[in-house]
Amino acid sequence: MRARFIAGVMDVAVVVVALGVFLGVFHNLGDSLGTDVESFQTLGFVFVGILFFYWIFYLRYVGETAGMTWMRLRIVSVDGQPPSELQKWGRAVGTILSCCAAGLGFLWAMADEEKLTWHDRMSQTYVTDEPFPPSHPPVTSLVRSVQLRMQPRAANQT
Repeated sequence: MRARFIAGVMDVAVVVVALGVFLGVFHNLGDSLGTDVESFQTLGFVFVGILFFYWIFYLRYVGETAGMTWMRLRIVSVDGQPPSELQKWGRAVGTILSCCAAGLGFLWAMADEEKLTWHDRMSQTYVTDEPFPPSHPPVTSLVRSVQLRMQPRAANQT
């Protein structure tokens, strides 16, 4: 559970860096946020928007977040197999719901006897630090598709 918490902190750090880049670009374009309530609400909205995009992109298309990769964690289905496309979507949406409930979905793991969050239960997946079996290497489908597209194609020899 400690590795999972650290991975979550790393994920939030990535989002904070992205928010900083956004603010830098916003400032360089000649505008800036003030110190009034409306500016802080806008900043919070942008942070949550970046966070949701991050979760949906990484959980759906990569299969794990950057923090999970750095902590050598992976998501598996309850049957021990890689998650299906539906489970990836369910996990991404469930993660957002866990966050929207004031983080209660994440805190649930502390009370759950199996240490599962709401999004674990919703998607029928869980996080593990067990290594990938040889039949399921840790190269994600997104990385694999990029690698295939970058390979030179053989010219037709007709």
